[in-house]
Amino acid sequence: MTVSHEIEAIESMGIDPLKYIVFPRIAGGMIAMTCLTVYFSAVGILGGFLVGSLFINIQFSRFFEILWSSIQMTDVLLALLKSILFGAVISTVSIYYGFKINLSSTEVPQAVTRAVVSSLIYIFIIDGIITALFYL
Repeated sequence: MTVSHEIEAIESMGIDPLKYIVFPRIAGGMIAMTCLTVYFSAVGILGGFLVGSLFINIQFSRFFEILWSSIQMTDVLLALLKSILFGAVISTVSIYYGFKINLSSTEVPQAVTRAVVSSLIYIFIIDGIITALFYL
């Protein structure tokens, strides 16, 4: 948006780019990451049941009985908390590096690479801190 002067156009219309660009993207990232976490957790559980039923012939009721007895509510809440935080971090870092681009389209791939690497580093740090606080 910076390269194609869309942000300048938004500002010239008197619209605050923070309200129009930044906040919706952060909220969308948080919602999307939470939905992905729920979806892939369900797919992982169903995949575990499929493998268990094919290789060790476990029954559906027994599989979910063992599953519900081993999962604690803190695990579920921490997974959701982490997904919300990770969505916010990824969105914020990506927006930051997107706004740092000047007016050259050759800077876009470099900014994307920086945003991905920075997001991964921040996510590892946040994940380590949350894990240390709640599981150690």
